[in-house]
Amino acid sequence: MTLSFAKIYFKHEHYLQHILIGSELSTAKFLSDKPLTKEEKDYYEECKEYYHLTHQPLISIADEVLDNSSRIPSSSIKIGIDVDYKKFDLHGFLNQLCDVADLNINDIAMKQIQVGSAILEAEIFNKFEADDKKICLKMFVHKITDKLKEQFGIMKIFLMFMGPIKSFFKMQKRRAEIQLNPNYNRIYAIGHDYWTGANNDGRDRGNKPYYCPVGWQRWSFYVTDNFDKKFKGWCIGYHGTKFAHGLSILLSGLKPAESDEHGAGIYATPSVNYAAHPRYSEVKLIESSTRKKFFKSGKYVQFVLECRVHPSNIVKEDKETLGAANTTIDPNINNAYIEWVINSHGKSIVDFNDPDSSIICTGILTRVTDEHPGLLPESEWWYKSHLCNPPNPKCCMLGIGHDILVKQKQHGYTLNVITNGQVDTQEIPLSADHRINIESSTIDTRKNLVARFIDLFTRSSSSVSSSTGNPNADILVTTKFYSCDLSNEKDAHEWELVHPNALLIALNFTHELESWNNNEKELKRKIYTIIKGYLTFRLECLEEKTMVQKIRDLFNQAMEKSDPNYILQAYTAEQKFTHLLNKDMARNVSHDIHQGCTKFGCDTLYTTEDVYRGKFEKFELEHYQVNQCIMTKTFVSTSKDPNAAEFYSGYDRQKRKLLWEDEEKKISIFWTIIIKNLNGIRRALDISNRSQFPDEQEVLLLPYSVFTITKKEIIELENGKRIEIELEEYEEHK
Repeated sequence: MTLSFAKIYFKHEHYLQHILIGSELSTAKFLSDKPLTKEEKDYYEECKEYYHLTHQPLISIADEVLDNSSRIPSSSIKIGIDVDYKKFDLHGFLNQLCDVADLNINDIAMKQIQVGSAILEAEIFNKFEADDKKICLKMFVHKITDKLKEQFGIMKIFLMFMGPIKSFFKMQKRRAEIQLNPNYNRIYAIGHDYWTGANNDGRDRGNKPYYCPVGWQRWSFYVTDNFDKKFKGWCIGYHGTKFAHGLSILLSGLKPAESDEHGAGIYATPSVNYAAHPRYSEVKLIESSTRKKFFKSGKYVQFVLECRVHPSNIVKEDKETLGAANTTIDPNINNAYIEWVINSHGKSIVDFNDPDSSIICTGILTRVTDEHPGLLPESEWWYKSHLCNPPNPKCCMLGIGHDILVKQKQHGYTLNVITNGQVDTQEIPLSADHRINIESSTIDTRKNLVARFIDLFTRSSSSVSSSTGNPNADILVTTKFYSCDLSNEKDAHEWELVHPNALLIALNFTHELESWNNNEKELKRKIYTIIKGYLTFRLECLEEKTMVQKIRDLFNQAMEKSDPNYILQAYTAEQKFTHLLNKDMARNVSHDIHQGCTKFGCDTLYTTEDVYRGKFEKFELEHYQVNQCIMTKTFVSTSKDPNAAEFYSGYDRQKRKLLWEDEEKKISIFWTIIIKNLNGIRRALDISNRSQFPDEQEVLLLPYSVFTITKKEIIELENGKRIEIELEEYEEHK
């Protein structure tokens, strides 16, 4: 029991003897088979979806609890636990809850447990007088930190509500009325909805200009009928948020800031670029396989709420608060007026979906990218602002190590923005065109908002999108492949093959390669075949015309001069092409093993030395066993510099700890690869003098190179795991 509660407990000690405790807390005693309403069922399902995505419960507090001007008639607590009620141990659960939340079990008076998923209803602090009851409940609410939410999540709590039970049902009813409005879904990019300067489409959005949120996709909410009439003159603003908080705001409202840089109130901004800073909008790494079905090649996602606010409710327009005064955050908006403080009119909870609120939510914007959004041109200002290293839940939610992001930026990493499974390049030229794209569809009247929003992460798309790769980020999966179609993007392939006949497969390839190795005419014919049969089709997947032409020019020079070094330059010049070629080669090798198709290779400079490779992955490489043979299936990037490879492994060798502790369950993997080029057979190309990044001292392992796994050591660390592997060129390769 905390000291803060102790005075009240002692004051009411004579009441505590009469509250249900101990052995009387049996599950069966409180079971209720009263049927749930449809609204209740829908709401509980929404909360479960929220819990499964965030691993935290959706916590809601009645307005009356935080409103100092009113009294609460009752102090109910409603808890949903994602377990079978038949196996639910009430006594054990309450003891654990009290231990975790620092409560006294005497202060919980059970009322009922709903049959189905265990929905527990009780009175908390019910024996206290009304004023003390409210004080206790309010103090408990303020104790609920992110860490405590995580502990609740471990207990499988998916819902927690506190306050009068009538307020709970009122909130459920309002949630059930939230609807999506696909008429106004938008993709903000050239070819979709796009304009430059302030929007002049004739709609009254108040006295603040509305600029195109380029690169974002809007999922629109239905607020009310005759929206333009009712909200005429309301300005558009944005509110950056964590993924979990975004859903929570939509389901439970937003508590105004009690004290912040510019005073109490709701904070918003007219600049989506400002709202997208990781301090406000979490950069979320997309890991779930179900979410990848929707995002395709998307790797990172950000969420920003699109809002409407009446100018009279903007009580203050003030300067930025991210230490970026000396740089341009948004070319359209002055840094001195980039933060809005919205009047909450004394409401303790502002419901973003209530048309009578001072600020309403009209949609949620998503920005999905295949590399970190910090590499976007419009994110350049981040590096001149406050941008701290993760993990720091109270500050920036960068989703990646700061040093790693800076190095990627220095190396010129590029990226794509993914919209609904399709790619929109960020090298967008300015255009005066603006096309309002209103499709003829009806308002979505399905009640379950979260279920619909979760659907964005689970439904598939038929579109094929390209993605940007980097030298140490190959895909490690075990999908079998039985098709010759290079456009079959459903199949990804490993860079290596652990196979009992790896040596024989590699020898067959080497013999085929030797047949035209020194034949200039045959070499030209092979390159011509690649240009006509591969590039003509495959480069259509790449939308950047300058990059496509650059690759074509290099291949044409390779053919004209019979010099495959130009192919090597094409491989290293553009990461998008590198990633695409690696996937196709790995697919081709896998297919050849099953169905016997032919291959192509490249003969150029080679190296004999130890090289290194580092990765930070979730895979533990169970298929790696000492003394097994392993064969490369595509070009594999390594480095002559162990420190360069160590960087990609996410490991601090001196401190013996992982660099990126926020990356859940990821493992540092480090390969040492001993290359001998036995019998004159080339296994690796030293391209450090030809690479775009010579400081990485890059060496490419060739496809069909065979190695023996001579060492695999697993090192348990205080904050994770490290695997060190040694590969040595196969001694009997002839």
